[in-house]
Amino acid sequence: RTYRSQAVTQSNSAEVKTIGGLTIIPDYPFDAKTDFEISQQILQKGSESLPDILMSIKERYNALTAAFVALQLEYPSEW
Repeated sequence: RTYRSQAVTQSNSAEVKTIGGLTIIPDYPFDAKTDFEISQQILQKGSESLPDILMSIKERYNALTAAFVALQLEYPSEW
């Protein structure tokens, strides 16, 4: 959590019903470009993607924000 971003929902459906029965009304269509996206390549690496994600946060915001996120996760960082 950077405390600088905002999560949004995307779907091609007008409504999405979760397994628990919650109805979510998407903010944007699925193919809409958002302000910031993490590539699927990075996400498919699982926990090994954390250094790449922290670097993305550093590039988008700054090194202090990336260091703060690493601290919250108790992840060793060299920022």
